[in-house]
Amino acid sequence: MARIETPNFVQAWIKDLSDEVNDRWYRIVPIWFALFFIPAGAAAYFIPVSFWVDKKGDLLGNASLVYSAILTLNGIIVALSWSAFGKIYEMIGAGRFSVFLQENAVLDAYLFLVRYVQVFQMLAMISSVSALLAAQFPQVPMVAQRALLAAMLGFAAYAIKQASSAVGVMQDLVRYRAAFDAADSQQPKGSLRAV
Repeated sequence: MARIETPNFVQAWIKDLSDEVNDRWYRIVPIWFALFFIPAGAAAYFIPVSFWVDKKGDLLGNASLVYSAILTLNGIIVALSWSAFGKIYEMIGAGRFSVFLQENAVLDAYLFLVRYVQVFQMLAMISSVSALLAAQFPQVPMVAQRALLAAMLGFAAYAIKQASSAVGVMQDLVRYRAAFDAADSQQPKGSLRAV
């Protein structure tokens, strides 16, 4: 059997963006991304320096506590998302329904969605770990501390939004699969039709 070439993440993202441009050009503007990162940047800018260090220059631990909590939250979101990913993979990989999705050129879109959510969840985890580590060292410049805080807050919020979207996709797939199975049971074997 010939090896099936799967696009890497960047190729799949470019394809998804080009499909969005063909559908509605304004959908390529990352509105949700901006909606999360603008307040995160503002929060990081306005948080007082005492969040990281006291007047003597010693670490207080407030930043460490907050970062640890956000890192834990990101870990929980990743763990919970995998149940939705598992259900999505289970449904899109099921026999005749999988063939139907492939023939209608939407199978790759579902596979990309799961990778997209995973990438941003990993970015949320990496930014949380980076911010937590930087908070342990008072030598890290304050501008870097603020940038890491903004990245951590923005990626965490965006990852939560994407996890929620993945659950919505899973629910849509359940409905599509039920409609497909109902239509398929009424068709003679060997024929597929769009539902």
